Amino acid sequence: MTRKVALLLIITVLFLPFLPLLIWSFAQGWYFPQLVPEQWTLANWQAIFTASTKVGQGFLQSLIIAILSTTFALLVGLPAGRALGVLDFPGKGSIKLFLLLPIIVSPLATLMGIQFVLIRLGLSGTLLGVVLVHLLPTIPYMTLVLSSMYANFDTQL
Repeated sequence: MTRKVALLLIITVLFLPFLPLLIWSFAQGWYFPQLVPEQWTLANWQAIFTASTKVGQGFLQSLIIAILSTTFALLVGLPAGRALGVLDFPGKGSIKLFLLLPIIVSPLATLMGIQFVLIRLGLSGTLLGVVLVHLLPTIPYMTLVLSSMYANFDTQL
């Protein structure tokens, strides 16, 4: 019973901050002293799903970018993580430090250089360019997480 109560409490704490956003999406106007909106409407939701807003197109494009980024990160991260987790070789610590660089270095500094390179290569504003930029922090995270998993994995099985 206490486990269910704890789970319910965790779910409540996680989703409670999103409740005002949900309420606001149905509100005509919601201003400070009011605890709940005075006027309710579906106009905000209707505006999102009309053809002129292109929400569906944006959602589909975001989904394609997410699937491609995840697939490429897995294709690179699985073998790299296995090698770092299972094998012992000289320079392993240096490689792990190198993998932390996209996380340590300021994103603003790196993105300015990346934008310059993408413009020169003609990839700025393209799907491939966006996927490549997403892969820069994703591959190191994927590799480090998987190497930790593989380090605790019994290779004799």
